[in-house]
Amino acid sequence: MTLYCNGSTEAKVTYRFDGQPAKVLNFKNCCPIEVNTGFAGYQNYNSGGFQLTFYSPNNGRIVQYTVRGYSITNGVITMVGCDGTTQNTGIDPNTLVIDSSVKCNNTVTAKQFIEVKYQGNRLFYDEQEGNISYTVGCGGECPEGFMRCECDTYPGYSCIPCNSLQSEVAAIKNSVSELIK
Repeated sequence: MTLYCNGSTEAKVTYRFDGQPAKVLNFKNCCPIEVNTGFAGYQNYNSGGFQLTFYSPNNGRIVQYTVRGYSITNGVITMVGCDGTTQNTGIDPNTLVIDSSVKCNNTVTAKQFIEVKYQGNRLFYDEQEGNISYTVGCGGECPEGFMRCECDTYPGYSCIPCNSLQSEVAAIKNSVSELIK
């Protein structure tokens, strides 16, 4: 859980999933916002996998599973196996041992999510396959590493990444230098 824009009245979240265009969310009068990201549907997930060892009251013995992810709710563990199938069984959570050296034989792309909350209430949620990245600007300002440019579309400005702007200026400078030689 990360809080942003404490003491501000506006927040602007720009996020994107791999291979997708960026999306912009504007929030007014609901700050600070909480932004959470992770793997959709599981408290713990790793696309490479890991091994779980625990006592299962259903089986009356210690069991082992190699999985990609799991969630535990009310003494029941829901696991997603290396092949993507899910399985439920009882668990004594105090006996859970995770071995991250054991991996699945193949990797998969998992769904990740972004969630924006205000005072514990969900304002926005999105999930898609691929990694997610996001930035947050507060009070009508752009996030660190971005420059504010006025425009005619809502909310009246856009944020341009400084590093891409620097690259474009350098390319123009080189072009001009070549022309004057």
